[in-house]
Amino acid sequence: MIRNCTVFCSSKGYRLSVRGLVSGQIRKQSQNGDQFLNTDEKSSSSDPQDDQFKVDDVRRKILKNSLPFVKDHGWTTQTLIAGAQSAGYAGVAHGMFPKGGVELVHYFISSSNRRLVDELRTKPQNKERTKRRQIQNVQAATEMRLKMLIPFIDH
Repeated sequence: MIRNCTVFCSSKGYRLSVRGLVSGQIRKQSQNGDQFLNTDEKSSSSDPQDDQFKVDDVRRKILKNSLPFVKDHGWTTQTLIAGAQSAGYAGVAHGMFPKGGVELVHYFISSSNRRLVDELRTKPQNKERTKRRQIQNVQAATEMRLKMLIPFIDH
């Protein structure tokens, strides 16, 4: 089990520090000292669940910022590196995703499904329960979900 691990990226001035398996911090070294990009190193929280929530938030932010790069790099680790950098983290943060692009695909599918559910909930509901109306509802939902794929069709 890794207790402490520090990775330096001198060309970008970033340092990734991981303590245990549930907390991670990325900080940028500047002339004025270290500047933390995601959490404070001296966190007052001793609850591992709080640390896990912070890590999950960082992971979601990186995944979300990675999606625009899919057109350029596909569903790859390179996309995760670009997403991490655009979110303000070092490219080595892609190490938070051991399955690489598979985790990005999973995030895209999950977030698209959640978006679809949210859109269907806000759409005015027709109380009519005819078979024709049900088919129209399924058709509209399917069309809505497929449209979410359009930006990623090439990859």
